[in-house]
Amino acid sequence: LFIERNKNNKFMKLVFLLLLFLLGGLFPAQDRARVKHIHEDFQIMASGVDFRGMSHRKFAAKWREQYSSIKESNLVDILIVQDKKTKKYGYVTFDNKKVTPIEYDDAQGFGYPEKIAWVKKNNKWGGINTKGENVIPFLYEETQEFSSSRALVKFKGQWGFVDKDGKMLIPAEYEEAESFHYNTDYTKAKKNGLWGFINKDGKTLIPFEYDAIRTDDYYPKPKDKIRVVKNGKMGVIDWNNKIIIPFLYANIFPPTEGIHVVFKDGKIGYIKETGEILVSPKYETMWLIFHHYVSRFEKGTALVKLNDKFGFINTQGEEIIPCKYEAVKGSYFREGIIPVRYNGKWGYINQKNEIIAPFVYDEAEYFSNSFSDDSFENGFAKVRRGDKWGYINTQGKEVIPVIYDKLGNYIFKGLCEAKRDEKWGFVNTEGKEVIPIIYDWVNLFNSCGGSIEAHLGKKKFYMDLQGNPKKE
Repeated sequence: LFIERNKNNKFMKLVFLLLLFLLGGLFPAQDRARVKHIHEDFQIMASGVDFRGMSHRKFAAKWREQYSSIKESNLVDILIVQDKKTKKYGYVTFDNKKVTPIEYDDAQGFGYPEKIAWVKKNNKWGGINTKGENVIPFLYEETQEFSSSRALVKFKGQWGFVDKDGKMLIPAEYEEAESFHYNTDYTKAKKNGLWGFINKDGKTLIPFEYDAIRTDDYYPKPKDKIRVVKNGKMGVIDWNNKIIIPFLYANIFPPTEGIHVVFKDGKIGYIKETGEILVSPKYETMWLIFHHYVSRFEKGTALVKLNDKFGFINTQGEEIIPCKYEAVKGSYFREGIIPVRYNGKWGYINQKNEIIAPFVYDEAEYFSNSFSDDSFENGFAKVRRGDKWGYINTQGKEVIPVIYDKLGNYIFKGLCEAKRDEKWGFVNTEGKEVIPIIYDWVNLFNSCGGSIEAHLGKKKFYMDLQGNPKKE
């Protein structure tokens, strides 16, 4: 059966490739070689077959004596090559026909959708189109790819923007600038040592008066506020340059659930996007290297630390879990529950600070809630007492007793791998050992409803999830 299926697969691949070849013949060769970008080619985008990889390798094998470098151009049938003797770059087809003279000091791929490639000549960059015509003059010290129909270029030490025809749309008058991000209509630029925002026409949106504009971890959308630095302190402004959060903080992190984590004088506080102070900076940083993701709001709560103890606050700034716990696993509640350590032992509490599972464990793990497949069961957490493991449910009940040397990391259809006295089997969430713990090792396959492979000495057994024998 396997051999027949394999033959059928090979036959279908041959038919598919033949169809693609015939369809490819419908397109003029000149069009494929000169115009079509990889993103526009149905054979490459839809087939999943590495046509270019195969063609590239064949080309390299045939012409390696002539070229020291062969690179992709992003056009379907064109490559960038470097001549071995002259060390110059140019563009050729897979038949080694020249699309451009091999005369450039450097060459880049064609961008999409403008289909302009930057090439370097006499220490200056210019742009060519898919016909090899010079459409952007060789004037620029540095260039970047097109984004939002504009390319960032450096001219006489200053940055500006050009279009695909080489027209300077935004004058080269900025000391630094960024390309337009994600097809936005604005970007940040630096002028006279200070940063601001400009739009696609070069109009100033945010005046050039800031030491820095923070966009590295979050790029502001048109309705968002903007985190900026002035005189060494960070604040938040809106797009009208109105101050929302004053310039008082060492750092302000992007908001989650409408609330910023702020950092001042080594302490953490919380401020709403509106500028309202939720909690003045008073909490301690979590680790030696502070990361705001640990302290940000998630699912209505934020983990905080005070006097070297951990607790939680809500979105009203209330300390719903007092800072009295020595350690906590994770930074938010799963299934409404989180493991915490108190007086040297681990237990579980809910968002009302009610004890769900007593503080009797030497180790406690998160409740699983990440499985979208219903066969994998959420709502269970693995716990250890001494050197033995078990599982509890969200009511704090030990559904798998804490008697096993090892347990699997998840529960599938009520079953979990279990090890005791160097032997393996399976136990269910009622504490019953469904597959006897007598095997040297076991494996659970979750496909096709689930099956089990078990090894005992040199013998191999296959069974269903109830332990009934199955064929391999």
